[in-house]
Amino acid sequence: ISLSKSDKKYIAFNEYVARAKGTSFKSQLENAIDINIQKANSFDEFLEFMKADGYEHKQGKYLAFENNKSKKFMRTKTLGMNYLESSIKYRIEHKDYQPLQVDIVNKKWIDKSQEKFKNNKGLE
Repeated sequence: ISLSKSDKKYIAFNEYVARAKGTSFKSQLENAIDINIQKANSFDEFLEFMKADGYEHKQGKYLAFENNKSKKFMRTKTLGMNYLESSIKYRIEHKDYQPLQVDIVNKKWIDKSQEKFKNNKGLE
């Protein structure tokens, strides 16, 4: 028997609430990266735009940006595949590429009042 692990990423409840309120550093960083990718013509220019927006960066094994409140750096790889350094470079070179983005806050949840769920023993 082979059990495979799911590759789905989940977020903590506090992150979910912060994203819903618009106060999440991760969602603000994602938006800043997406906007600056569209403006930039090179990776160095992208980093300059990010610095102008108030995001200090460091490059080691992974690209990371500083959270001004905590003064800690957060790696972009934690935001997902679309935010790796190589992905950012690809997106700058290919402006027409639109990454798949899942809206976690407005996700459709199970509505138990629907007819197909009314007679379901497991949802009682």
